[in-house]
Amino acid sequence: PISYYVNKYAANSGFVIGTNEVDDLRRSLKWDGESTAAERIRSVATQFGNAEIGFSFDTKGLQITAKYINIYKKRGEDRGVQLRLGHEVNNITVTKSVSNLATALYCKGAQDSTGKYVTLVGYEYDDGDIYSPKDSAYLYCRSANEKWTRRNWETSGSGWLVKQYSYETTSKATLCQHAVTELKKLRDMGINYEIEIANINNKQIDLGDTVY
Repeated sequence: PISYYVNKYAANSGFVIGTNEVDDLRRSLKWDGESTAAERIRSVATQFGNAEIGFSFDTKGLQITAKYINIYKKRGEDRGVQLRLGHEVNNITVTKSVSNLATALYCKGAQDSTGKYVTLVGYEYDDGDIYSPKDSAYLYCRSANEKWTRRNWETSGSGWLVKQYSYETTSKATLCQHAVTELKKLRDMGINYEIEIANINNKQIDLGDTVY
């Protein structure tokens, strides 16, 4: 059952299972690579019918008294529903932020058998845009640096906007793979869309639905 896997990977975290809507399912799962506990739990949920994971807390005053991992059956459908501004949608507010922007990542893995942290030094990667020289612990994005370089307003320094990235693995290839995915998320400003639905009681859409 999914509880077996979630309890295994949430061990010593203080989290316990709260709601579990897929307790009737059984799976025999196996992984070859390494990942964080949260990523592994999400992977488990995906293989239990694309279940969804949520977190909740009990509090007393300012103290957290209990922490829960909740497991829900996959919600929503894609029925091709279209929501149009001025009809089903009253307003769309777009906000943009560069608070998480990065054009380069300093990448650090887990500790190896000698107690040293694994980095990208000795591993080479280049897909034409994102790259890491063999002698570097950094992962860089050419297109992002061209657009967002600090040299546009600074006269010295490398111009890279650097964030630290860590992933629990002793494999340089795995560390690089996950860092590339992360840098693709951070290499441009974040955009958020907040949509005001005209008729909140309209039953043609529900939580989890895909809409256009």
